[in-house]
Amino acid sequence: MLEYKPVSYKDINRLISIIEVDKNIDRYSIDRIAESIANILDSKILDVKVFYFPSKDGKFKDFTYVAVLSSSHIVISSYSSDERLYLDIDVAWCSNKTVSCKEITKLIKEILGNNIKRIITIKTYDYLGNIIYSCDDGFLN
Repeated sequence: MLEYKPVSYKDINRLISIIEVDKNIDRYSIDRIAESIANILDSKILDVKVFYFPSKDGKFKDFTYVAVLSSSHIVISSYSSDERLYLDIDVAWCSNKTVSCKEITKLIKEILGNNIKRIITIKTYDYLGNIIYSCDDGFLN
């Protein structure tokens, strides 16, 4: 059984990232991203659901991957274009754990490798919406 620790709304943190990748990303890579983020947050994945949607051109299935964490959630959505796929990573967690752009960049590069075309942005926020870390593609290369 998981140990539940009461938290305050002031413990809520968020991470938002947009990444441009090749379209050949598989479900295993998305699972690994979610598992690795959960590990960084000292959290556990309690459940996962994946929803598929037709892409704009109908040739690809976009998806929304939802992982419920013991500390909140991870949502990874895809948006396809002609040649690329964009991953929108949205994470919320309730703890005083901070996550840096460097940690997330390292994690994403280890998992996606040459499939990454660019990491457009990574931002983390506190419960008031104040930016803790903000990195754009120029910083991340």
